[in-house]
Amino acid sequence: MCRMYRYGLVVIAILTLAASASAAPISKLKPLYPRTGIIVGGQVKAVIVAPDEPELSAAARNLAARLKEAGGAAPEVLSVDAVVSPSWQLNFDAIAGRNLIALGNINNNRLLAVLWGEGYVVADS
Repeated sequence: MCRMYRYGLVVIAILTLAASASAAPISKLKPLYPRTGIIVGGQVKAVIVAPDEPELSAAARNLAARLKEAGGAAPEVLSVDAVVSPSWQLNFDAIAGRNLIALGNINNNRLLAVLWGEGYVVADS
């Protein structure tokens, strides 16, 4: 059993080296966005996406109202169904290039499940 384990480690090491040897070097870094705009200069830059559950819908409305008090404008509150279809397709028109505030978890918010599946968020349930 010990030999099989060592053999497996050697194979993994060789495959890792081969894969890294063929990868192109990074020549340009992607831009960093250290701040996520929600309301900037009175303009709404985000949308709240909440599942159709009474507690989370109320939390979304409360958050929008508090952001209006703090920043002078309230983000739109969208249902998950408006952003992600039952066949798991994103509706980019509904998002319209805005930042997303997603409430819930991957079990009750399809948007978070899609983002989790693509590796954009690591929080699950």
